[in-house]
Amino acid sequence: MASVPGLGLIQVYTGPGKGKTSAACGAVLRAAGHGLRVCFMQFLKAPDEPSGELYILRELAPRVSVMRFEGQRAPFTAGSQEARAALEASTMEAVREASGILKEGDFDLVVLDELNVVVAAGLVQLERVLEMLGSRRPGTEVIVTGRGAAQGLIEKADLVTEMLEVKHPHHDGTVARQGIEL
Repeated sequence: MASVPGLGLIQVYTGPGKGKTSAACGAVLRAAGHGLRVCFMQFLKAPDEPSGELYILRELAPRVSVMRFEGQRAPFTAGSQEARAALEASTMEAVREASGILKEGDFDLVVLDELNVVVAAGLVQLERVLEMLGSRRPGTEVIVTGRGAAQGLIEKADLVTEMLEVKHPHHDGTVARQGIEL
């Protein structure tokens, strides 16, 4: 794969507002439009969970690869210790997969969607994530999304965007709408 000048930064999209995954998807579309190879890896979402973004991103194969992981649907605060252990195990397997993808260097852009939430929930240690990012092939751009980005990741990143909620219709009882939030 040819090297693309300027690639290789770490971007973080975080904060309590809406739009982190959507911003990452915009970057995926832009990259794919320029012929770059993209891997979009989504944590904490089951393979069959509905997502309008993923429906269309999958249609961009082979330029865009989409990955979700078995066993990733799980409650954070409820459930048994066995369920938590299974979630931790599936998350570690997903992180190993992501680490391999970053080292192999088959993609120009790798999106690690909701990885900030994985770290904040204690499912993987920040040090492991920083090690993974540090061992990526030079020239591989990475976008990490999710609420609650760890300070260590913010310091490591080249670009950090915080999405802030100013107003949202869910406060008035509007549920997530297919094609807009889903």
